[in-house]
Amino acid sequence: MDFLWFDMTKGNNCKQRVINNYSFIFVCKGKGKLFTSKKRYYLKQNDMFVLFPGTLHAYYSDKQEPWQLAWFGVVENGMEDILNKACISANDPVKLSVKKPEIKHGFLRIVELLKNRSDETECFAAAKVYELLGQLIVDTQNKTRQDINIGTMIKSATDFLVLNYNQSVTGTDIASYFGYSRTHFAYLFKTFTGQSVNEYLVSLRIAKAMELLKYTQLTVEVVANSVGFSNPYYFSKTFKRRNGVSPSVYRLTYQK
Repeated sequence: MDFLWFDMTKGNNCKQRVINNYSFIFVCKGKGKLFTSKKRYYLKQNDMFVLFPGTLHAYYSDKQEPWQLAWFGVVENGMEDILNKACISANDPVKLSVKKPEIKHGFLRIVELLKNRSDETECFAAAKVYELLGQLIVDTQNKTRQDINIGTMIKSATDFLVLNYNQSVTGTDIASYFGYSRTHFAYLFKTFTGQSVNEYLVSLRIAKAMELLKYTQLTVEVVANSVGFSNPYYFSKTFKRRNGVSPSVYRLTYQK
């Protein structure tokens, strides 16, 4: 492993460029932005990123809260494959909110070792780089397992809503059932489904209402009650907002 550069800097900016090494950068304090050819990232304390060889990038410190960076650049065969195991790639080079103190300490220790550069300290620094990579992989695996568990819970929640869409049910009820606060459950639910609990529930109710309007002669009021809307006026208003026509007009379209 060859080390090309290393340092601790404050307020560091970098205009658009490409490099010939893997540069590991950790945000110790403050904020800044990273630009790649495809994305823009807003970074803060405890975020990290890796600049890949041949990949266009630029980064800039925040003027009000300039960042302090720990960084080092290496050339090493097989580095890209190892980084991919930690879910870090040229297309997604950022790892946000790195919680493990071992990772931050690893960055600082590598820079410290390289400041007293010798054959011995370079060997120790190389070992620390591999230790750091191992910590990143473990952190990724733990997060993946956690995401699987949360994904299973959210699947159970959506299954419950599918079966009980016509009942009086709220996000608070479901959050309490699974042992979460309403706010945290709402965040997890939207992260995994792309919708709030209420949006998801309303989508289910409107979809079922569309079926009843197509294939039955139930009145609009009965359809509303059947899918969980206690107020027919609110049902009609919601239906029109979602479909562009009222329930009655929608029925005429399919029951001519």
